[in-house]
Amino acid sequence: MPNIFLTDKCNLNCSYCFASEFVNSTSSVISIENFLKIVQFLKKDGCSELGLIGGEPTLYPYLTDVLDVLKHEDLFTKITLFTNGLEIDNFVNYLTHEKFNLLVNVNSPQNLGSRYEKLSKNIELLKSKNINFVLGINIYEENMDYSYIFDLLKKTECSQLRFSMSVSNDTKEDSKNILDDFKKIKPTIMSFLKDCLSNDIVPYYDCCSVPDCVLTDDDRRLMAALAKKANESELAFNPVNTCLTCMPVLDIFPDMTVGRCFGLAKYYRVPLSNFKSLNMIYAYFYNTIDVYARLAYVDEKCEDCRFRLYNKCGICYAYKLKKIDKLKKLCLENI
Repeated sequence: MPNIFLTDKCNLNCSYCFASEFVNSTSSVISIENFLKIVQFLKKDGCSELGLIGGEPTLYPYLTDVLDVLKHEDLFTKITLFTNGLEIDNFVNYLTHEKFNLLVNVNSPQNLGSRYEKLSKNIELLKSKNINFVLGINIYEENMDYSYIFDLLKKTECSQLRFSMSVSNDTKEDSKNILDDFKKIKPTIMSFLKDCLSNDIVPYYDCCSVPDCVLTDDDRRLMAALAKKANESELAFNPVNTCLTCMPVLDIFPDMTVGRCFGLAKYYRVPLSNFKSLNMIYAYFYNTIDVYARLAYVDEKCEDCRFRLYNKCGICYAYKLKKIDKLKKLCLENI
Protein backbone atom coordinates (compact mmCIF):
# COMPACT_ATOMS: atom_id res chain seq x y z
CA MET A 1 0.00 0.00 0.00
CA PRO A 2 1.52 3.37 -1.01
CA ASN A 3 1.34 6.30 1.42
CA ILE A 4 1.00 10.02 0.70
CA PHE A 5 2.91 12.28 3.07
CA LEU A 6 0.52 15.19 3.64
CA THR A 7 2.50 17.38 6.03
CA ASP A 8 5.62 17.25 8.18
CA LYS A 9 3.92 19.25 10.95
CA CYS A 10 3.22 17.34 14.16
CA ASN A 11 1.81 18.29 17.56
CA LEU A 12 4.03 15.74 19.33
CA ASN A 13 7.76 15.16 19.59
CA CYS A 14 8.07 11.43 20.30
CA SER A 15 11.53 10.22 21.25
CA TYR A 16 11.08 7.02 19.24
CA CYS A 17 9.71 8.67 16.08
CA PHE A 18 10.89 6.82 12.96
CA ALA A 19 10.20 9.96 10.90
CA SER A 20 12.23 12.26 13.11
CA GLU A 21 14.23 13.69 10.22
CA PHE A 22 11.02 14.85 8.49
CA VAL A 23 8.76 15.96 11.33
CA ASN A 24 8.54 19.73 11.86
CA SER A 25 11.59 20.18 9.66
CA THR A 26 10.38 22.44 6.85
CA SER A 27 6.65 23.04 7.52
CA SER A 28 6.00 21.61 4.07
CA VAL A 29 2.56 20.43 2.98
CA ILE A 30 1.50 18.76 -0.21
CA SER A 31 -0.47 20.98 -2.57
CA ILE A 32 -3.91 19.90 -3.71
CA GLU A 33 -2.61 19.97 -7.29
CA ASN A 34 0.19 17.53 -6.49
CA PHE A 35 -2.15 15.36 -4.45
CA LEU A 36 -4.48 15.02 -7.43
CA LYS A 37 -1.53 14.19 -9.69
CA ILE A 38 -0.51 11.39 -7.32
CA VAL A 39 -4.05 10.02 -7.21
CA GLN A 40 -4.17 9.85 -11.00
CA PHE A 41 -0.74 8.20 -11.06
CA LEU A 42 -1.82 5.51 -8.57
CA LYS A 43 -4.96 4.77 -10.53
CA LYS A 44 -2.90 3.64 -13.53
CA ASP A 45 -2.08 0.33 -11.80
CA GLY A 46 -5.51 -0.09 -10.25
CA CYS A 47 -4.25 0.76 -6.76
CA SER A 48 -7.17 0.20 -4.37
CA GLU A 49 -5.56 0.93 -0.99
CA LEU A 50 -3.87 4.13 0.14
CA GLY A 51 -2.37 5.53 3.34
CA LEU A 52 -2.37 9.17 4.49
CA ILE A 53 0.62 9.94 6.70
CA GLY A 54 2.69 12.76 8.19
CA GLY A 55 3.78 14.36 10.51
CA GLU A 56 0.27 14.46 11.82
CA PRO A 57 -2.28 14.32 8.97
CA THR A 58 -5.00 16.07 11.01
CA LEU A 59 -2.82 19.22 10.92
CA TYR A 60 -2.90 19.24 7.11
CA PRO A 61 -4.93 22.33 6.11
CA TYR A 62 -6.67 20.59 3.18
CA LEU A 63 -7.49 17.29 4.85
CA THR A 64 -11.26 17.61 4.36
CA ASP A 65 -10.72 18.32 0.65
CA VAL A 66 -8.49 15.25 0.35
CA LEU A 67 -11.00 13.03 2.14
CA ASP A 68 -13.78 14.28 -0.12
CA VAL A 69 -11.74 13.50 -3.24
CA LEU A 70 -10.95 9.97 -2.07
CA LYS A 71 -14.51 9.33 -0.94
CA HIS A 72 -15.70 9.79 -4.51
CA GLU A 73 -12.87 7.84 -6.16
CA ASP A 74 -14.50 4.42 -6.56
CA LEU A 75 -11.22 2.69 -7.34
CA PHE A 76 -9.93 3.27 -3.80
CA THR A 77 -11.71 0.90 -1.45
CA LYS A 78 -9.59 1.34 1.69
CA ILE A 79 -8.03 4.59 2.89
CA THR A 80 -6.01 4.46 6.11
CA LEU A 81 -5.30 7.63 8.07
CA PHE A 82 -2.30 7.32 10.41
CA THR A 83 -2.86 9.66 13.36
CA ASN A 84 -2.02 10.31 17.00
CA GLY A 85 -5.73 11.02 17.53
CA LEU A 86 -5.42 14.31 19.38
CA GLU A 87 -7.32 16.36 16.77
CA ILE A 88 -9.41 13.64 15.19
CA ASP A 89 -12.61 14.95 16.77
CA ASN A 90 -12.54 17.75 14.19
CA PHE A 91 -12.94 15.25 11.34
CA VAL A 92 -15.26 12.50 12.59
CA ASN A 93 -18.10 13.59 10.32
CA TYR A 94 -15.81 13.16 7.29
CA LEU A 95 -14.61 9.69 8.31
CA THR A 96 -17.85 7.77 8.67
CA HIS A 97 -17.67 6.35 5.13
CA GLU A 98 -16.86 2.62 5.18
CA LYS A 99 -13.72 3.02 3.05
CA PHE A 100 -11.98 5.15 5.71
CA ASN A 101 -9.89 3.45 8.39
CA LEU A 102 -7.83 4.97 11.18
CA LEU A 103 -4.69 3.69 12.82
CA VAL A 104 -4.47 5.62 16.07
CA ASN A 105 -1.02 5.53 17.63
CA VAL A 106 -1.65 5.85 21.37
CA ASN A 107 1.02 7.55 23.44
CA SER A 108 1.15 7.12 27.20
CA PRO A 109 -0.38 9.41 29.83
CA GLN A 110 3.18 10.15 30.96
CA ASN A 111 4.05 11.44 27.48
CA LEU A 112 0.80 13.30 26.79
CA GLY A 113 0.06 14.71 30.23
CA SER A 114 -3.28 16.54 30.29
CA ARG A 115 -3.83 15.77 26.59
CA TYR A 116 -4.27 12.06 27.31
CA GLU A 117 -7.81 12.62 28.56
CA LYS A 118 -8.72 14.29 25.26
CA LEU A 119 -7.19 11.41 23.28
CA SER A 120 -9.19 8.91 25.33
CA LYS A 121 -12.42 10.82 24.67
CA ASN A 122 -11.61 11.05 20.95
CA ILE A 123 -11.14 7.29 20.73
CA GLU A 124 -14.48 6.76 22.46
CA LEU A 125 -16.00 9.21 19.96
CA LEU A 126 -14.72 7.10 17.06
CA LYS A 127 -16.36 4.09 18.64
CA SER A 128 -19.69 5.89 19.10
CA LYS A 129 -19.66 7.03 15.45
CA ASN A 130 -18.93 3.48 14.19
CA ILE A 131 -15.76 4.69 12.45
CA ASN A 132 -13.30 1.95 11.52
CA PHE A 133 -10.18 2.18 13.65
CA VAL A 134 -7.39 0.15 15.20
CA LEU A 135 -5.31 1.26 18.15
CA GLY A 136 -1.54 1.06 18.03
CA ILE A 137 1.33 1.22 20.48
CA ASN A 138 5.09 1.46 20.09
CA ILE A 139 7.31 -0.43 22.51
CA TYR A 140 10.48 1.65 22.61
CA GLU A 141 12.23 1.16 25.95
CA GLU A 142 12.96 -1.48 28.56
CA ASN A 143 10.39 -1.90 31.34
CA MET A 144 7.98 0.42 29.56
CA ASP A 145 4.60 0.88 31.24
CA TYR A 146 2.08 -0.09 28.57
CA SER A 147 -0.87 -0.86 30.89
CA TYR A 148 -2.82 2.16 29.65
CA ILE A 149 -3.41 0.57 26.25
CA PHE A 150 -5.33 -2.35 27.76
CA ASP A 151 -7.60 0.07 29.63
CA LEU A 152 -8.42 1.80 26.33
CA LEU A 153 -8.94 -1.49 24.50
CA LYS A 154 -11.36 -2.67 27.16
CA LYS A 155 -13.22 0.66 27.20
CA THR A 156 -13.68 0.64 23.41
CA GLU A 157 -14.28 -3.13 23.17
CA CYS A 158 -11.42 -3.55 20.70
CA SER A 159 -9.81 -6.98 20.39
CA GLN A 160 -7.01 -6.19 17.91
CA LEU A 161 -3.89 -4.11 18.49
CA ARG A 162 -1.13 -3.00 16.16
CA PHE A 163 2.26 -2.78 17.83
CA SER A 164 5.83 -2.16 16.83
CA MET A 165 9.21 -2.26 18.46
CA SER A 166 10.35 1.26 17.67
CA VAL A 167 13.59 3.15 17.64
CA SER A 168 14.27 6.38 15.77
CA ASN A 169 16.04 6.41 12.42
CA ASP A 170 19.05 8.11 13.98
CA THR A 171 19.37 5.29 16.49
CA LYS A 172 19.16 2.73 13.70
CA GLU A 173 21.87 4.46 11.72
CA ASP A 174 24.30 4.58 14.64
CA SER A 175 23.50 1.21 16.23
CA LYS A 176 26.49 -1.13 16.28
CA ASN A 177 25.16 -3.92 18.47
CA ILE A 178 21.60 -4.25 17.30
CA LEU A 179 21.19 -7.87 18.41
CA ASP A 180 22.14 -6.80 21.93
CA ASP A 181 19.52 -4.05 21.71
CA PHE A 182 16.90 -6.62 20.71
CA LYS A 183 17.88 -8.85 23.63
CA LYS A 184 17.49 -5.97 26.06
CA ILE A 185 14.00 -5.02 24.94
CA LYS A 186 12.77 -8.57 24.33
CA PRO A 187 11.61 -9.19 27.94
CA THR A 188 9.35 -6.14 27.69
CA ILE A 189 7.97 -7.33 24.34
CA MET A 190 7.27 -10.80 25.71
CA SER A 191 5.66 -9.41 28.86
CA PHE A 192 3.46 -7.25 26.66
CA LEU A 193 2.45 -10.25 24.51
CA LYS A 194 1.61 -12.32 27.61
CA ASP A 195 -0.67 -9.52 28.77
CA CYS A 196 -2.29 -9.46 25.33
CA LEU A 197 -3.05 -13.15 25.66
CA SER A 198 -4.48 -12.81 29.17
CA ASN A 199 -6.63 -9.85 28.08
CA ASP A 200 -7.97 -11.64 24.96
CA ILE A 201 -6.23 -9.16 22.67
CA VAL A 202 -4.85 -10.22 19.29
CA PRO A 203 -1.69 -8.19 18.58
CA TYR A 204 0.01 -7.88 15.22
CA TYR A 205 3.41 -6.51 14.28
CA ASP A 206 3.64 -3.46 12.10
CA CYS A 207 7.32 -3.83 11.20
CA CYS A 208 10.72 -4.38 12.82
CA SER A 209 10.01 -7.52 14.81
CA VAL A 210 12.20 -9.27 17.35
CA PRO A 211 14.38 -11.68 15.31
CA ASP A 212 13.88 -15.38 15.85
CA CYS A 213 17.49 -15.91 16.95
CA VAL A 214 16.93 -14.17 20.30
CA LEU A 215 13.73 -16.07 21.15
CA THR A 216 13.55 -18.93 23.65
CA ASP A 217 11.32 -22.00 23.44
CA ASP A 218 8.97 -20.34 25.95
CA ASP A 219 8.81 -17.28 23.70
CA ARG A 220 7.87 -19.43 20.73
CA ARG A 221 5.16 -21.22 22.72
CA LEU A 222 3.69 -17.84 23.58
CA MET A 223 3.78 -16.88 19.91
CA ALA A 224 2.02 -20.13 19.01
CA ALA A 225 -0.72 -19.49 21.58
CA LEU A 226 -1.33 -16.01 20.16
CA ALA A 227 -1.35 -17.36 16.61
CA LYS A 228 -3.96 -19.91 17.66
CA LYS A 229 -6.11 -17.13 19.13
CA ALA A 230 -5.78 -15.19 15.88
CA ASN A 231 -6.92 -18.21 13.86
CA GLU A 232 -9.91 -18.65 16.15
CA SER A 233 -10.72 -14.99 15.55
CA GLU A 234 -10.57 -15.63 11.78
CA LEU A 235 -7.96 -12.93 11.26
CA ALA A 236 -6.31 -12.82 7.86
CA PHE A 237 -2.81 -12.09 9.18
CA ASN A 238 -0.32 -13.75 11.48
CA PRO A 239 -0.37 -11.46 14.53
CA VAL A 240 3.02 -12.27 15.96
CA ASN A 241 5.12 -13.19 12.96
CA THR A 242 8.75 -12.64 13.97
CA CYS A 243 9.98 -13.53 10.48
CA LEU A 244 8.46 -10.80 8.36
CA THR A 245 9.24 -10.68 4.67
CA CYS A 246 10.05 -7.03 4.05
CA MET A 247 8.83 -5.58 0.77
CA PRO A 248 8.83 -1.95 -0.44
CA VAL A 249 6.18 0.28 1.13
CA LEU A 250 6.19 3.45 -0.92
CA ASP A 251 5.96 6.90 0.64
CA ILE A 252 5.28 9.84 -1.69
CA PHE A 253 6.40 13.23 -0.37
CA PRO A 254 5.18 16.81 -0.96
CA ASP A 255 8.16 17.51 -3.26
CA MET A 256 6.90 14.68 -5.50
CA THR A 257 9.73 12.32 -4.63
CA VAL A 258 9.11 8.76 -3.52
CA GLY A 259 10.93 6.65 -0.94
CA ARG A 260 10.97 2.92 -0.36
CA CYS A 261 9.73 3.40 3.22
CA PHE A 262 10.23 5.88 6.07
CA GLY A 263 13.13 3.93 7.48
CA LEU A 264 15.13 4.44 4.27
CA ALA A 265 13.60 7.60 2.80
CA LYS A 266 16.30 9.83 4.27
CA TYR A 267 18.82 8.05 2.04
CA TYR A 268 16.92 6.65 -0.94
CA ARG A 269 14.39 8.94 -2.66
CA VAL A 270 13.76 9.48 -6.36
CA PRO A 271 11.46 11.77 -8.40
CA LEU A 272 8.02 10.31 -9.03
CA SER A 273 8.26 11.68 -12.57
CA ASN A 274 10.99 9.13 -13.35
CA PHE A 275 8.37 6.38 -13.51
CA LYS A 276 5.32 5.59 -15.58
CA SER A 277 3.60 3.32 -13.08
CA LEU A 278 3.51 2.19 -9.47
CA ASN A 279 4.79 -1.25 -10.42
CA MET A 280 7.88 0.32 -11.98
CA ILE A 281 8.66 2.05 -8.68
CA TYR A 282 8.30 -1.19 -6.72
CA ALA A 283 10.63 -2.91 -9.18
CA TYR A 284 13.15 -0.06 -8.96
CA PHE A 285 13.44 -0.17 -5.18
CA TYR A 286 13.49 -3.95 -5.09
CA ASN A 287 16.40 -4.04 -7.53
CA THR A 288 18.36 -1.15 -6.03
CA ILE A 289 17.81 -1.80 -2.31
CA ASP A 290 16.10 -5.09 -1.44
CA VAL A 291 18.43 -7.31 -3.45
CA TYR A 292 21.39 -5.96 -1.47
CA ALA A 293 19.58 -5.68 1.87
CA ARG A 294 18.78 -9.38 1.76
CA LEU A 295 22.46 -10.19 1.35
CA ALA A 296 23.59 -7.82 4.12
CA TYR A 297 23.60 -8.82 7.78
CA VAL A 298 24.02 -6.93 11.04
CA ASP A 299 26.34 -9.35 12.83
CA GLU A 300 28.86 -12.01 11.78
CA LYS A 301 26.78 -14.69 13.51
CA CYS A 302 23.94 -13.85 11.08
CA GLU A 303 25.91 -14.94 8.02
CA ASP A 304 24.54 -18.50 7.86
CA CYS A 305 21.18 -17.86 9.55
CA ARG A 306 18.41 -19.59 7.60
CA PHE A 307 15.93 -16.82 8.44
CA ARG A 308 18.18 -14.18 6.92
CA LEU A 309 18.94 -16.32 3.87
CA TYR A 310 15.23 -16.65 3.14
CA ASN A 311 14.51 -12.97 3.86
CA LYS A 312 12.54 -13.79 7.00
CA CYS A 313 14.74 -12.16 9.61
CA GLY A 314 12.45 -9.29 10.56
CA ILE A 315 15.29 -6.83 11.26
CA CYS A 316 14.61 -3.47 9.62
CA TYR A 317 16.74 -2.70 6.58
CA ALA A 318 17.57 0.68 8.13
CA TYR A 319 20.01 -1.14 10.40
CA LYS A 320 21.91 -2.26 7.30
CA LEU A 321 22.38 1.07 5.52
CA LYS A 322 26.17 1.13 5.40
CA LYS A 323 26.38 -2.53 4.41
CA ILE A 324 23.80 -2.07 1.67
CA ASP A 325 25.87 0.73 0.14
CA LYS A 326 29.05 -1.30 0.49
CA LEU A 327 27.51 -4.29 -1.29
CA LYS A 328 26.13 -2.10 -4.08
CA LYS A 329 29.53 -0.53 -4.64
CA LEU A 330 31.24 -3.92 -4.64
CA CYS A 331 28.76 -5.34 -7.15
CA LEU A 332 29.10 -2.37 -9.47
CA GLU A 333 32.88 -2.61 -9.39
CA ASN A 334 32.69 -6.22 -10.53
CA ILE A 335 30.30 -5.72 -13.42
